[in-house]
Amino acid sequence: MSSFSIEDLIPLGKARRELIPLSNSGKPISPATTWRWINKGLTSATGDRVKLAVVMVGGRPFLTRAAVEEFFAKLTEAREVAAELDDADHNERSVAVEKRLRDAGLL
Repeated sequence: MSSFSIEDLIPLGKARRELIPLSNSGKPISPATTWRWINKGLTSATGDRVKLAVVMVGGRPFLTRAAVEEFFAKLTEAREVAAELDDADHNERSVAVEKRLRDAGLL
């Protein structure tokens, strides 16, 4: 996590209501989801684990706006990389299929 000041720290409950987008039901995500993102993370589209960084102060968890933004940015970036890899793989397969069809005299 990058550097931060004490003023940047937002209590976990407040942060999940104010910094993290609402769930599909229109409600804040559950505390359990927030803890899962902190402890286990999410598997990104590229297969990497991305965790939400938390700052513990006296046993209390705090988030920063920068940590939340970084968490979602990493997940988004991984999705874009995975899409590029899928496109490249698809193109390679298309070329291979075309070559086999030509070799078989079908093209």
